[in-house]
Amino acid sequence: MVRNKSPNIGIKQMVDAQNALLGREARVLQRDEVEGNRKIVGAARMFDILESMVVQEDDQEYLTNLIAVGDVTLTDIMGFISAFKPEDEKPKVRRGRPPTKRA
Repeated sequence: MVRNKSPNIGIKQMVDAQNALLGREARVLQRDEVEGNRKIVGAARMFDILESMVVQEDDQEYLTNLIAVGDVTLTDIMGFISAFKPEDEKPKVRRGRPPTKRA
């Protein structure tokens, strides 16, 4: 559940392919050499992915309406993505040397 300025909205975790596509489309939006139509398509895909995370259809419509009138910010939406990441997760560090072959 994600707490918003309104009732709770139930969300599900993205699958890895959605996460990769979301990241790719975000990078496309940041590039200056990309045509405007491609950026519009990318933004639409990003919203489709975020909308697909909302469990209840009524909540999807409710959230879309909040976005349309400006009551939900991009920061609020990005909270959906980080809702499932453990806060105490440490970066993975490889210790030691790589194995070497001996003759």
